[in-house]
Amino acid sequence: MLKRTALEGHFWATIWVRDRCTSIDGRPPVSSENSRWLDRSKPDGRLGKYFLVTDKSPAKSETGLRPASIIWYERLAWVGVALTAISAAADWAVLIKYYNQQPIFYPIMVACVFAVQLLWISLVARKRQNWARWTSLVLVVLAIPGEILGFDERFRFNATMTIASCAAFAMWTVAVALLFRRDARGWFADRRLASGAGPPL
Repeated sequence: MLKRTALEGHFWATIWVRDRCTSIDGRPPVSSENSRWLDRSKPDGRLGKYFLVTDKSPAKSETGLRPASIIWYERLAWVGVALTAISAAADWAVLIKYYNQQPIFYPIMVACVFAVQLLWISLVARKRQNWARWTSLVLVVLAIPGEILGFDERFRFNATMTIASCAAFAMWTVAVALLFRRDARGWFADRRLASGAGPPL
């Protein structure tokens, strides 16, 4: 939530508690896409108060208001997707094998896999879907045993593919961990409170 305060005189001090940043200037702060500053100057010309009005509609959420953990989640997740593609390309013989068996279905399936990954990143980092955040954690935890137990066999089969795959999994693991930092939890809490669902766990 936003707290507002204004000092009459030569400057205004506005503390934005939600994003933990403080703006002190000799003029009213500049308007943004999601907020505007209303001037309550007195009719006789005396200095009034400026206060911030914010549109908290989820559909108009401003990218610049996202916390650092969410921004880094998105970046690392994109790196994870890229490493997944590199891992698949490193196993070229298998790709050709499945393509020859299913020349139409297999490319569509691969495209759908990457489309789902990109959609998932958007659900978490742009749409603030708390269920997607928790599902990401469950999927990462369930995948850990397989990554550990199958590493030796996969490494002997194709070292480049295995290294790229493990690097992708590491990126996703760190990215998901960022979703449970304090600033990220507060970001998801704002979304749930606005919808009346209550704060997330």
